[in-house]
Amino acid sequence: MKVPSALILLAVLLLGVVSAIYLFGNQKEKLSGITSFDECLKAGYPVMESYPRQCKTADGKEFVEDTQSNSGIYGQVILSPTCPVQKAGEECTKPYQGTVIIKNYDQSQEVTSFTTNSKGEFRVSLPPGRYYLLLGGDRSFPFLKPTSVEVKANQYTKIDLNVDTGIR
Repeated sequence: MKVPSALILLAVLLLGVVSAIYLFGNQKEKLSGITSFDECLKAGYPVMESYPRQCKTADGKEFVEDTQSNSGIYGQVILSPTCPVQKAGEECTKPYQGTVIIKNYDQSQEVTSFTTNSKGEFRVSLPPGRYYLLLGGDRSFPFLKPTSVEVKANQYTKIDLNVDTGIR
């Protein structure tokens, strides 16, 4: 039995198309070989300074930073002075109970915020990096000068903040 040449040609073309789809379909994985946010960051791909940070490879893979880290900041926020005239033995500070905003290092974007407890204490998980801490809102007092802090990998950085009440 003779097979028509058109059928053979069709089979060869179909085999070529399937082979091309297989080879080029897997090409994205072969392009970067990146499988995690850390690898994407180390390879020098652009990182979106959001929270959590995101990294995208040239072949379109997107990775989100794991924020379940064991790094961040902790400390206490104190209001002072709280007395117009301080007398001997009198404490003129109080814990600040309120919200503090954490911004990225150039202060262009809010990363997160936290609320202190009744003792003015806080503990916040953050990925390694440099940040600025400041009070929210457009107000004169209480006032916290934007304060920089650097978070290192695998550790919590202690930072105590002094909020000025404006009392003189």
